[in-house]
Amino acid sequence: MIKDSGDRTEFETGAKRDMHAGKGRMDLLPWYGIMEVSKHCEEGALKYGEHNVDKGIPLHSLLDSASRHLAKYMVGMNDEDHLRAACWNLLWALNQRVTHPELDDRFVVNKKKNHQVLCPNCSATIIKENGQICDGVAWRVCVPNEKIKLKCCYCNRAVIVSIKDIVDERLKGETDA
Repeated sequence: MIKDSGDRTEFETGAKRDMHAGKGRMDLLPWYGIMEVSKHCEEGALKYGEHNVDKGIPLHSLLDSASRHLAKYMVGMNDEDHLRAACWNLLWALNQRVTHPELDDRFVVNKKKNHQVLCPNCSATIIKENGQICDGVAWRVCVPNEKIKLKCCYCNRAVIVSIKDIVDERLKGETDA
């Protein structure tokens, strides 16, 4: 099935497509910059192993590293590609807003915690901002690890999160659901 917004664009040729407003413009990305960041990914994979960063890095660490690399670039240090390293850290910080929102550990006075978790596969909301598990999402508590396994009700992708990030009355005293 092809997703359909109901809005259409008609080209001069007569061809029609679904509107893409709000989906992002991949054709406008800075591909030379993306290729540079991909080199940093390659070097990181050799040093730390492939997909190491996918395990999650606390946001403060990514932002600290990005700031340090940007400062080094700004003062002209060229012992490594500091601009590329800063961009890599910032891109992963953006990525983790979806993949690891629980790792947002920035210090903010009177910060209201956002517990929202999106499915990394289809971007459906699995846990609402208030920490409640969305209706239709299957879940199972793994008590020894203090983790909870959730299954997206749209694509069945499993997501594991810390139980302390969920504020849902159904979890009180539960070991399985």
